[in-house]
Order: sequence, then structure tokens, then C-alpha cells
Amino acid sequence: MMRRLCVIVCVLMCSLALSRTCLAQSSNGDSQNSVEPNACASLPDQSALKAALVVATQTEASGLNNQMWATIVDRDGVVCAVAFSGVNRGAQWPCSRVISAQKANTANAFSLDNSSSHGGSGQPGGL
Repeated sequence: MMRRLCVIVCVLMCSLALSRTCLAQSSNGDSQNSVEPNACASLPDQSALKAALVVATQTEASGLNNQMWATIVDRDGVVCAVAFSGVNRGAQWPCSRVISAQKANTANAFSLDNSSSHGGSGQPGGL
């Protein structure tokens, strides 16, 4: 049980770090009615995600040494990139791919950009 908890925490930390990176790189000038034809273009691509995931896996200190999946979603929750740290798809738990996407979506769902500050209320720097 403790082993699963450690793995879930590691995946969550990786997902949150990637989500923060994605949000920092996303555009802040979206209007409420704008439609972005390719919102993924402003986010890190699959190779950047893979490189960040490899570093996260190498620095992971739980002792479990498990391979991981990572997912980037845009502001609308559309999956933009998926990567795994192992040598092939079989080196990670298949379930952790879905968990990675869910955690990326959750981090996105509970974030705000700087447009949330309006009329003296909201978060001036996003959240």
C-alpha cells in the first residue's frame, strides 16, 4: 500500500510541475469568446515533455525506481502530448497513463491565469 502511495505522489508531483510549466508558457491574452485553433502550439511539445519526464524520473528519490507517464493538456483539457520514461510502453504501468492524464486535467482545472483578476477581485498573478 505504501509503495502505491509513493508512486501516486511521484506521478502527481511530476504532473503538477509539468502543468505549472505549461501554464507559464501558455498565452495570457485569451478572451472569453476567443477560439484557439491550435492551443497546443503554445505548450511544450512531446520531445520537451519526454526530456522533462526523464529528468524527473532520474531525480525521483522514493527508491521505487518506477518508470512514469506524463501528459500535457491545454486550457480546454485537450491532450496535447503524452510521453513515457521507460524504454517502451510496457515499462510503465498501463493504468498510470490514464492517471497522468487525469492529474494533468485536474491541475489545469484548478488553475487560473492572470485574466482572473478583474475589477479589483480575483487572483492578480493567476493561481
